[in-house]
Amino acid sequence: MTLMKKCLIPLFLMIALSLSCLLLPSCDSPGSVSVEGIYYEYSNDEGALNHAKWIRLHEGEWNDSEGREGTYEFSGEAIVLNTLKDEVEEEYASGSVGGGELKFEARGVELVYHIEE
Repeated sequence: MTLMKKCLIPLFLMIALSLSCLLLPSCDSPGSVSVEGIYYEYSNDEGALNHAKWIRLHEGEWNDSEGREGTYEFSGEAIVLNTLKDEVEEEYASGSVGGGELKFEARGVELVYHIEE
């Protein structure tokens, strides 16, 4: 094997490895970060989760302990909960989700929910 081939093989391997490290993360879809789970209302006064009030996020749909339901969309940390009203989808609430915490404003009230660990 010539000296040039001996130098080119490691070079090609390094290039292939570098490209695979750069390209593999880009194969993830935007929805690959999971926000799915049951989030329980968090009470600042008591410093505890209220298991009677919850919101469940699962496969693009949400429902809660009060019987409301709809779809959700999220991008980055922003989340929008939608619901049907007169057969038309409309925004019910919007906020942020991440790190096991769901914060949003609905009807002028800020609500905070946490996933129980």
